[in-house]
Amino acid sequence: MKEFSGKRFEVETENVKLPNGHTMKLEKVSSKEIALVLPIINNDKIAIIKQYRPTIKKWLYEFPAGLIERNEAPITAARRELEEETGLICKKIKKAGGMFTSPGFSNEFMHIFIADCSIRGKQNLEPAENIIVRVVPAKKAIEMVKKGMFVNGPALSAILFGLIYRKDLLLK
Repeated sequence: MKEFSGKRFEVETENVKLPNGHTMKLEKVSSKEIALVLPIINNDKIAIIKQYRPTIKKWLYEFPAGLIERNEAPITAARRELEEETGLICKKIKKAGGMFTSPGFSNEFMHIFIADCSIRGKQNLEPAENIIVRVVPAKKAIEMVKKGMFVNGPALSAILFGLIYRKDLLLK
């Protein structure tokens, strides 16, 4: 049964039967999918965004990301969000993987891309977005992880995929 329906997600409750035969009342957040981009600039730097998150009243280090619109391909959403949030335009973009962000209560799925960028356009933020773009050497991004400066799963996953696919860059 739908409890709430908004622009980004719906909250539903339902009784579900588990594989072990037990039944439970499930409270589930159904969400649109998301595209996230790890932007690599000139093959040796990473663009990080610092974004204010009103839900937790904190600034977080993240990577450009946003909702995938109806009938939009994930890669198209990734390019759009990258340009809107950072002003960067990528010449190459590759899907690195994906993840469920909070599978204990939500079906939200995030597609993770790695982009090679060299063109800087103009940031085009929505009124509710508070984003500061920082470009750092790739090694500095790894140091930021070690210091606990990245505290959200999607950003950490993006760096992990970056390490897997771009060892040459992130392990210099």
